[in-house]
Amino acid sequence: MSILFDNVTARYPNAPQDALRNVSFALPSSSFALLVGHNGAGKSTLVRLMNGMIRPKAGVIAVNGLSTDGIPTSRLAAEVAVTFQNPADQLFAPTVRDEVAFGPRNLRLPGIDDHVSDALALCGLTSVADRHPYDLSLAERKLLTIASAVAMQTPVLAFDEPNAGLSQPERRRLHTIFSTLKARGRMLLVISHDLGQFLSLTDRIIALDGGSLVYDGTPSGVSDAEKILRRTGVRFPFSERVVQLLEK
Repeated sequence: MSILFDNVTARYPNAPQDALRNVSFALPSSSFALLVGHNGAGKSTLVRLMNGMIRPKAGVIAVNGLSTDGIPTSRLAAEVAVTFQNPADQLFAPTVRDEVAFGPRNLRLPGIDDHVSDALALCGLTSVADRHPYDLSLAERKLLTIASAVAMQTPVLAFDEPNAGLSQPERRRLHTIFSTLKARGRMLLVISHDLGQFLSLTDRIIALDGGSLVYDGTPSGVSDAEKILRRTGVRFPFSERVVQLLEK
């Protein structure tokens, strides 16, 4: 399994209650998992636990068979790359190309130039590679954070609301990016409320509510779990669209 959470509980310092409570699930390699839930449900906490940015209060987390217990964040960075909703939290290099190169350079990967060129091309950023990141539009900056994660060649990629603020053409590009990465064998965990955007790619849906796991299943079970999923803030596409996506 690429990702394993076994009875994981987490709490931030001085917080009045746990951010996650007794969460357990397992995700295999090369899968596409959609993580849903209202703000404050524990989604970002779950992702931060994966790459060691925070540590669990109880339970076991393993990434590609490597327990995160006592493992430095720098080591986990070679296993899972994470992007967050606001690009301003991540961008700091003087050019787009330098930004994309930072991760693989920090990991001392061979063939850095090839990884950077591939990630820029996949995300449609080759023509702006020499520009400053803050000369780009917000949508382009979001695609830049994705390209930076892709270039790191980690087996696992986690994206927090990657489609927020994107136009329809940009959303179509995002769908192509994720489809290509999945075909290459990368595992993707995507935080999003938009079921219609990603349902055709999704193998698993994990729903959190108030820090607890309330649904863990495949897209084929969506209809039966609609009431639960709506409670977690999922936006459902029209029913006929769901049927079309599930039949692909």
